[in-house]
Amino acid sequence: MALIKLNNRSSEDTAIHGRRNLIINGAMEIAQRGTSSTGTGYQTVDRFAVNQSNYDELSATKTQDSSAPDGFKQSFKVLVSTEETIVAADEYANISYAIEGQDLQRLAYGTSSAKSFTLSFYVKSNLTGNFSVTAYKQTGSNKQQDRRYTINTADTWERKTLTFVGDTAQSVADDVNAGMYLYWHLGFGSNFGTDTYDASAGWSAYTDAGWGAGQDVELLDTQNNYIQITGVQMEVGDLATPFEHRTQGEYERECERYYQIVDVYFST
Repeated sequence: MALIKLNNRSSEDTAIHGRRNLIINGAMEIAQRGTSSTGTGYQTVDRFAVNQSNYDELSATKTQDSSAPDGFKQSFKVLVSTEETIVAADEYANISYAIEGQDLQRLAYGTSSAKSFTLSFYVKSNLTGNFSVTAYKQTGSNKQQDRRYTINTADTWERKTLTFVGDTAQSVADDVNAGMYLYWHLGFGSNFGTDTYDASAGWSAYTDAGWGAGQDVELLDTQNNYIQITGVQMEVGDLATPFEHRTQGEYERECERYYQIVDVYFST
């Protein structure tokens, strides 16, 4: 009888096998509320919100867009319809995603075995330069960790990989509340992001100056600027694996945990 040789590359096998993506709807395929909106919060693609604070001119259109990299059908696009001509110090905007605390327990935060996680995604913009993603958690005290990524070529899909170190000092509550937020910064005023960027920095107490550290691009001050993301994946460890595609039905069921439309028909 032929023998079967097993691959013993444990770190790679652990990352590739099983349900590894902590992000729901990372392929941007479900948009129960509609495919286009100028509102803020959760308006189009499920599980991804756009937040705008203190802007007095800005209007941005958020859409589920059919432009996507090979292997994907949809992306989430933010397009500046009316620019903010002067970005005030207290203004900021971002795309955000919230993760339940009970889904973060595999990171073992608050223990000596705390694990890193890797965030990967595809991004496209008409602008090039440095952007920032902030991981933020508020269990016990508000803490943040920032990672910078660079868009190298305009109007071209690029895949980015960012690794965030574990937190041995502070656990995440094991419940249905948001245990962590991820923020893709779109732009902000001078109150934010002024700290010197440290690519190896871990978790630290929240400060406005640290919020978005490393970003030098302002997306919101010019009409028709845009950014698109898709293929968002968050997995335990420091290895980024290929995107974990799920069926349309699976995506729908997962999204309906947070929002669903119920049609009621009356017969006469």
